[in-house]
Amino acid sequence: MIQCITVDDEPLALEILRKYIKTLKNFELVKEFTKSAEAFTFLNEYKVDLLFIDIKMPVLTGLTLAKTLNNPPKIIFTTAFREYALEGFDVQALDYLLKPISYDRFLKAIEKYYSITKPNAEIKGHYVADKSFVFVKVDREMIKLNLNEICYVEALKNYVRIKTVNKDIITYHTLSYMEDKLPINMFQRIHKSYLINLQKIEKYTAEFVVIYGKELPLGKTYFSSFISCLQKNSF
Repeated sequence: MIQCITVDDEPLALEILRKYIKTLKNFELVKEFTKSAEAFTFLNEYKVDLLFIDIKMPVLTGLTLAKTLNNPPKIIFTTAFREYALEGFDVQALDYLLKPISYDRFLKAIEKYYSITKPNAEIKGHYVADKSFVFVKVDREMIKLNLNEICYVEALKNYVRIKTVNKDIITYHTLSYMEDKLPINMFQRIHKSYLINLQKIEKYTAEFVVIYGKELPLGKTYFSSFISCLQKNSF
């Protein structure tokens, strides 16, 4: 059983997380806290697997609590303020959920938990095991693409454009389909229309990501997930 605790000074936020966690098999919500100091005391006495905590807590912030713990569990931050995700970049958080938290976004954070704790597992169709290529259908042929050649994938209604190092490929697939087929530890959705290869990023800001000289929009919905992925590959 995967044991969780939640920390938030807003009762409604705790209620939403409680509702979401109850839907998960093998997950147990063992404690809820409205004060981070009480959570700190609890975590120094008891071991849990996963901590959901609001970044902007009174007296003791979520960031401070995370930095203070000697042996912290996996942490998923929650926040109503997008800019706080950048402040927590060095805390090694698993993910950042922007309020109001949708159930779909919550599940993506849980997938990340599984991708780290069970790295060879396949969660809801998202492959996280190592693979070096993928086949896509172009006209009547199945074309092999090496993953390290893919820069990004762009949605074009019922088609997608796969931008590679050498050429563009148009295939009759949705962006969600490509997101399921590409390994989650290498490719990240940054916008409703773009899925990128993290290894191809040249630079980024809070509004866009640059790959091969092209600025791709960074959507608010995907911002926290993007930052979380990057921190695992940064020094």
